[in-house]
Amino acid sequence: MCWREEIENSTESRDGAHPKMSRIRLSPAELKIYCDGMDELTIQRLLDLSGFKRGILPVRYLGVTFIPVRLTDRDCKSLIDKITSRIEGWVVKKFSYAGKLQLAKSVIHSQVNFWCCAFVLPKKVLKMVEKKCKAFL
Repeated sequence: MCWREEIENSTESRDGAHPKMSRIRLSPAELKIYCDGMDELTIQRLLDLSGFKRGILPVRYLGVTFIPVRLTDRDCKSLIDKITSRIEGWVVKKFSYAGKLQLAKSVIHSQVNFWCCAFVLPKKVLKMVEKKCKAFL
């Protein structure tokens, strides 16, 4: 992550070494820069300075899709699919009500919490998750 002032005042060399941290070496072949809300001239200058390639949003990281706008229920489809597959796997097993409740609390809600740390989830998605948990119980 960098700020416009850092780009404009950068004296970074093309070999990927930061001028203040000479031991850090970045590989331009392996790294991409994701830009949003910047003018094309600034983006091109950043690409020229760094030697990196330009990435295109959305991008997935640790199973979460990063997009520059507010999430919709379509963007959360992978979360709903993950929860559905987990619940379908548990349905065939004979759990007590307490066991089912513990699974829903720990596994399902931890997945939702993981996503909530990165995004504000739409109410429709949260209601869908609750509906699936209630049907499982």
